[in-house]
Amino acid sequence: MENSPLDVPASHFKALLEYWNSDPAKIKYPSALNSFQQILRQARNKQIVIFLDYDGTLSPIVDDPDRAFMSNEMCSAVRNVARYFPTSIISGRRRAKVYELVGLTELDYAGSHGGVDQEIEDEGNEDLDLT
Repeated sequence: MENSPLDVPASHFKALLEYWNSDPAKIKYPSALNSFQQILRQARNKQIVIFLDYDGTLSPIVDDPDRAFMSNEMCSAVRNVARYFPTSIISGRRRAKVYELVGLTELDYAGSHGGVDQEIEDEGNEDLDLT
């Protein structure tokens, strides 16, 4: 993370917010992105960590789960967020599969395929079994 979180341009969250607001089912739920600058002010001198769900949040729900890809805009937005905050993508899939779909090395990934196993990548690029 090369920048101060308090200097995050709102444009870095634009794709995330546009995606959220494009789905009428999601609009009824509040989004932290709409209050992000206020959250940053209240979190001054604290560590903010971003956890993002994959299926249906960063990528659309599709008939073939192997074709649930993030858009280029979403990929760019997530990459920009990771410049300011430790960022993890969490999923009900296996960690390796989510990494294969996303491919951003600057993120951490956590998966719990079937709710049985959870893996997280440590800085040594090894899987840690948290079960």
